Order: sequence, then structure tokens, then C-alpha cells
Amino acid sequence: MNELTPRELEVLDKVAQGDQNKNIAFKLGLSEHTIKIHLHNIIQKLGVHNRTEAAAKYFDYRRKNNEVHADEANGEEDTHDGREHDQS
Repeated sequence: MNELTPRELEVLDKVAQGDQNKNIAFKLGLSEHTIKIHLHNIIQKLGVHNRTEAAAKYFDYRRKNNEVHADEANGEEDTHDGREHDQS
């Protein structure tokens, strides 16, 4: 995964979550064509044949490195920013 750019990792994370190209593009503020280019580069760099294999390799990498997203650990997205908030 070290060979991927931060943006490619971001795209791969969305692919691994099952998002379609047009949804990834919308979420990241990019064109669908740009997402396709990123995916092509990701597949080439990882030496896999398709997005499913890329996602599997990503999950395997995260598992080996004990990387778990907050939403997977809690069953929801982590929105806590580390600051105390006034509850009044």
C-alpha cells in the first residue's frame, strides 16, 4: 500500500466500502473519469486484476496492520474531534 498516493488510498477505501465510481466521485468532489483513472493506477500498482481484488488486498493489509475504522469498531461513524463540547 506504500506505493499508493493518499488520494489513491482514499479512493481504494471507498471502493472497499462498496461505493460505485459515481458515488466516490461525488463524495470526493472529483469527476467519475478521474476516479476511473485512480482505479486503473491502483490496480496496476497493486498487481491485481480488478477492483474486487484491490479491495481484498486492502482489507488484508488493514487486517495485518490492525487498522480498523472507527465505524467498524463502534458500528457507527466516529465524529468525536477530541474536544469537550458544552451540552447545555
